[in-house]
Amino acid sequence: MISDVLSGAGIQIDEYLNKESFADAYSGTLREAILDVRNRMQALRVYLDMPPGALAKPEEREKFEAHWMKHLTAAEVTAIKEVFAKVDGTKVNA
Repeated sequence: MISDVLSGAGIQIDEYLNKESFADAYSGTLREAILDVRNRMQALRVYLDMPPGALAKPEEREKFEAHWMKHLTAAEVTAIKEVFAKVDGTKVNA
């Protein structure tokens, strides 16, 4: 599944960015751009893992927000909002 591919890529990106030997190679604006792509991949993965129409039900939306939003960074939350809005117009309150 594409979700699995995105998850694996995100893990590998994190591993590279957290290695001291690559600290100079991926810094500044380049590092920010890589993190932005990683966050958007994470957001798309979250979207793909949602059951169709799940956010249309208020109780499901609350569970989604409670579970995911407490585990994500502000940048990841922003990326999720953008992906959900772009794909199906869903507004996530976070």
